Amino acid sequence: MKPKLVIVQFGGNDPAYQIPPEVTIANNDQIVGRILDAGAKPVLLLGEYNMTVEPYAEGLRAIAKKRGIRLIETAIDHMIRYPTMTMDGVHPTAEGCKVLAEKVAEAIKPLL
Repeated sequence: MKPKLVIVQFGGNDPAYQIPPEVTIANNDQIVGRILDAGAKPVLLLGEYNMTVEPYAEGLRAIAKKRGIRLIETAIDHMIRYPTMTMDGVHPTAEGCKVLAEKVAEAIKPLL
């Protein structure tokens, strides 16, 4: 399989399991490098946002800038504002998944 585009989503598990931001960022940079080496376009997706993920988000922004790739940060804004979009404040409901998919599709459309 030779994908043209690969979405790499960052969620809240790394902060929840206290993985240091520098480890997560290095891992994501390596993943992005491998995707680029394979000839695909990587897109980073910040799948959760709160102040505990800010150090990770800063690192993802740095990767996107350094590598000249897309970072989608706004896809979950709607779910944050409307708690009915999630089943537990984090994981999206079916409606939340639909909104997230629409936002991501809109963001990657220019890359296809």
